[in-house]
Amino acid sequence: MPDNEKVDPAAVIKSTYGPYTLPGRRYPRPLSPELEPWYLYTADGGHSILVVLDGLGDGDEVAAPVKAVLRQG
Repeated sequence: MPDNEKVDPAAVIKSTYGPYTLPGRRYPRPLSPELEPWYLYTADGGHSILVVLDGLGDGDEVAAPVKAVLRQG
């Protein structure tokens, strides 16, 4: 995807994890403006951030635990 193309985090989350997310959940602490749009909550994974794993190919998004994402920066 070109760098100047806008991505809609809500649309990406819906297409990737839509039926598995539980709406209305919030992380107990404020998230940075960069991470907040990518936040989701799933019944089996809890508080997560949708991330793209390098080197696995195009479209390899996974829900990573918020704490792990915050530790990695």
